[in-house]
Amino acid sequence: MQQIGELIDDLSQTTTILFTDQSVRFALKHAQRAYILEKGQVVHEASSQDLKADQATQDRFLSVA
Repeated sequence: MQQIGELIDDLSQTTTILFTDQSVRFALKHAQRAYILEKGQVVHEASSQDLKADQATQDRFLSVA
């Protein structure tokens, strides 16, 4: 996973990358922005730093039931 993260970081310097991942921590570590989709609609948008700090949004949308 570390090598994949490094590759994403390197590529993101010159290229826009859209990736999905079930590992929220991994995704937020390597993303600049986060979009949360629910039934194909964007229900939340924030910088990755803001989403890391927003526990209420994490609990609402990113928790496993």
